[in-house]
Amino acid sequence: MTLNSAEWEMIVQKGENTNINRSVFVRKDAGGSWKKLKAGHAGNYYMTTMLRALYALAILPDGNRRMMQQKIFGPCKMFYEILDNGDVQVDLFVVDEALEAPKHKAAGLYQAKWDVDERAWSIPDGSRPEVSMELSHKWGVMAHMAAVAGKFDDADTAAEKLGTHIENAWLNNDEISYYRQPSNHYSLFWMNNEFTSKDQLDHLISLIQMAQRKQESLRWLVHGEGAACFVKALNYLNSNPASSDIHVAQRGLEKQSVFFSNPRGKTTSKNDLEALCKKSGLVFQGININKRDVIHNPDARSEAVGELKSIGAKLTLGGGIGAVGLSGAATSLDMAFSTQSAIAASGFLLAGYLVVKESFKKNSAYARNIQGAFAATFGKGNEDWAA
Repeated sequence: MTLNSAEWEMIVQKGENTNINRSVFVRKDAGGSWKKLKAGHAGNYYMTTMLRALYALAILPDGNRRMMQQKIFGPCKMFYEILDNGDVQVDLFVVDEALEAPKHKAAGLYQAKWDVDERAWSIPDGSRPEVSMELSHKWGVMAHMAAVAGKFDDADTAAEKLGTHIENAWLNNDEISYYRQPSNHYSLFWMNNEFTSKDQLDHLISLIQMAQRKQESLRWLVHGEGAACFVKALNYLNSNPASSDIHVAQRGLEKQSVFFSNPRGKTTSKNDLEALCKKSGLVFQGININKRDVIHNPDARSEAVGELKSIGAKLTLGGGIGAVGLSGAATSLDMAFSTQSAIAASGFLLAGYLVVKESFKKNSAYARNIQGAFAATFGKGNEDWAA
C-alpha cells in the first residue's frame, strides 16, 4: 500500500534522530494542527503526551502490513497502518481518558461469544477492545456478524441481548443451536451510549471501509440509537466516496448487508433506511420496529396517528395545546413528539390515555398497551427484540 501525498502530511520524519526508523503521516486536514502542537508542546503535559504517542509509532518494530492495527499510549488510542515502505499512516487518533475505566464500560469493538455455562452471549472476562473485526470468521459459509449497539447500561448487557437480536434477524429457528458454540463470536461495536461522538462515528466509518477494502462479506445488526450513527456513517461515505466513479466507490459495499432492529433517531423510518442503503450500495435485509416506541421511532409514531384517525376519537393533549378533533390530531402529535422535552411528550401520552373516548380505549391496541409505550420510551423496553 502506498500513500497519496495530496491527502497525507508527514509529521514525524524518518531519521530525525537515531531511534526514528519510520516516518509518520496524518491526514492533510489535520496536518496544520499537528505541526502547531509539535512546535508548541514544550511545557504542556497534554500536548507532549499526544506528541509522544505519535512518536511511539515511529519506533515500532516490524509488524504486519496492509492491515489496520491499534496502539494505546497513555490516554491515546491510535489506529494505524504500516505502508509498503515501512512508513506509518494514522487513520484515527483518539484521546480518551476513559481508557483507564473498566474495560467493558469503555467504548470500542469487542468479541461477543456464546457462554455454554450461562447459556447466553457474553463478552469474556478480561476482554480488551479489539483493533479490527475478524472478518475471516464467518457464521457458516455466509458472512461475519457484527452488531452496532444502541442504549444499554453496559457492554455486557448489550452483548447478551444483541446476540438474540442477531439470531432473530439472521437465522432460522433450526439454525440457532448450531451457531450457539463457544468457538463462535460476533463483533460488538459498543459506543458507551455516546451516540453523537465524532470519535465513535469515525471508528464506525473505518470499520465499514475496512470490510469494503478487503471485499469481505459482512452482516450488520444495527440497534436502537446506533441506527442514527450508522445513518451518519453511510451519509459520510456517500459524500466522500473513495472514487469519483460511483460504481468503484460502492465496490465491496454490496457484500455488506444490514438489518435494523428497534431503530431510533432522525431519518430512521423504513423508507428512509431502505433508500439510504440503496444509495450506498449496501443490501437492506430488513427492519424490526418496536411499535410501542412512539416518540423515538417515526414508523411507530405514524401508526399511532393512523390509529387515532381510523377510530374517530377526540382527545385532549397535555401542555396547554387544548382539545382537538381528528383534523388536528396528526399535527398535534407531531408537535408533541418532536419536542425535546421528555416531560412534555410523556404529558401528552398520559393525557391522551386518560381522556380518550371509551371507543378508543376498547379498540386501540396502543391505548391498551400504554404502559408498554412508556417502557419503550423512557425505560428499557427498546433493549429486547420486538415480538
